[in-house]
Amino acid sequence: MANLIPRVMSPNNPSDGEIHLFKRFEQDENTLDWHVLHSLNIAHHKTQVMGEIDFLVMIPDICVFAIEVKAHRFVKFAHGMWYLGKDSKGDSKSPFRQVNDATFSLIEYLKTKNNDLSHLPIFPLVLFTHTELNCESIEWHPAEVCCAKEYRKQPISTLLLKRAKFFKNRLNNNTSVKWQSNFESRPSDKDIHNLIDVLRPEIELFGNEIDTRASVAIEIEAFTKEQFVALDAMADNPRVLFKGPAGVGKTVLAAEVAMRAKSEGKNVLFLCKNTMLARFLRDKYATESLTILTITELLESIVSAEFKQSKNRQVDSYWNSELPEEAYGVLLNDEQTAKSYDFLVIDEAQDILINENWLDCVELLVDKGFSSGNWYVFGDFDFQNLYSLYSSTNILESFQQRTHGFPTFKLSINCRNIKKVSDLSFSLCSLELPYSKHLRNNQPIAESKYYFYKSESELKKKLLEQIKYLVNQGFSPSDIVILSKVAESKSTCFKYASEFGATRFDFCENSLQYTSIHKFKGLEAPIIILVDFDEIESEQSKKLLYAGASRATESVIYLFGSLVREYLIKN
Repeated sequence: MANLIPRVMSPNNPSDGEIHLFKRFEQDENTLDWHVLHSLNIAHHKTQVMGEIDFLVMIPDICVFAIEVKAHRFVKFAHGMWYLGKDSKGDSKSPFRQVNDATFSLIEYLKTKNNDLSHLPIFPLVLFTHTELNCESIEWHPAEVCCAKEYRKQPISTLLLKRAKFFKNRLNNNTSVKWQSNFESRPSDKDIHNLIDVLRPEIELFGNEIDTRASVAIEIEAFTKEQFVALDAMADNPRVLFKGPAGVGKTVLAAEVAMRAKSEGKNVLFLCKNTMLARFLRDKYATESLTILTITELLESIVSAEFKQSKNRQVDSYWNSELPEEAYGVLLNDEQTAKSYDFLVIDEAQDILINENWLDCVELLVDKGFSSGNWYVFGDFDFQNLYSLYSSTNILESFQQRTHGFPTFKLSINCRNIKKVSDLSFSLCSLELPYSKHLRNNQPIAESKYYFYKSESELKKKLLEQIKYLVNQGFSPSDIVILSKVAESKSTCFKYASEFGATRFDFCENSLQYTSIHKFKGLEAPIIILVDFDEIESEQSKKLLYAGASRATESVIYLFGSLVREYLIKN
């Protein structure tokens, strides 16, 4: 819950102690108004060219902590030498001297930048996250060290507030302390703002080295794996429907159940609607016994080349009726192809179950069909049903008639979106939050904001401004995807792509990309910019706004037409 700067820990950080402490700050609800700088270089270190404070913790109106983290499993202090790790040959410099020197250097540095900040109460603390320090010395006070048992038995907020109370009482009783005579209610909010402002340039050097997409992906993957308990709970059921809104990990769960079925020796068919999603999943998971296709790719793989060439593939009737009817006829007369899959997984089911012709074909491909076969289906039938006029109830009732019944598991824990970002999107859509909880409660790296434009030229200008702003914030162009409410070829980005330096979305690693919300369903990016919304009052526009915003793992920038401003004022 604390505001961590940089927002992500580098995946290359070798210290599991620092990673553990980072997560504790992130998950402690009582650190909501705390600010934590980590991996802070002290460029003007008094004894070294470069020193480091692992964590600088700013607690409003209480104090500041400079924390040195030691994650060694073995620590020994003997005859004036420190042995950190069983392979250590010893070092005369203690971690207490290390953190005190770094703290002193920080204070000296602050004097050169903003002398008032050098009078803040800054207390050093050495934290052993994985072992106990079973010795005492006049070199350190017991309150200046915290070992594994004490660290792990209480929230990090409780631990540090206890330490702060001790240190401040000790200073109050020390009449020789002059420089901290006015520290009782410091750091103030202004102090914290100024301190971050002074130190941020040092931190950005570290933050810019972090691959935002990779770091956030690691975090989301860890949270999503917590959802695997849903698969474990339903493992004894041959047929299950999982339903839940965007961000609850449906696609990852679908991929996981497919991999589990494959490992059991089953021939698995994985279907989805989105071409880009299928491509992404194929690159990551597909093998000889795990076939990953969109529903239309599947159907076109069944019919002849002559049939495809003779039809107009640009009309909906081809995909919705002509193609599946032809494929159905082929399957009825091809016993080798029919019943060729032991296990079926459907992701984006809300976009597939709406077409009875498609389901007729899939029925023939899966051993024992929908009624008695093995299948797991995943979908968001309430918010992401963009292709059908039917309600979620009608879609599921129709599907139920094909089966002998199936259990339903409701997913409601959001493991992708930051709560603050998600709350804004649902507020704009005038939709009730469907989540029981968010696992990511941290502050986003960049704030989600919305802007209004009156003309195409103003939209173009604001879009360019936001792109430049985000890049200056440290995001790479490939972290940003611009999503349009309208078709890709009709979007603002398509028209001005060369001026924006943008390319059509194609998983490029070094480029700003754009596409439509429809085409990006099932995928994600750190930053989403939503454009071409002339209104958000209709149900379809609300669904598209929600679907687009839910793709962001960090923040969303909304660019709305002027009519949206009037709608928001009224509502």
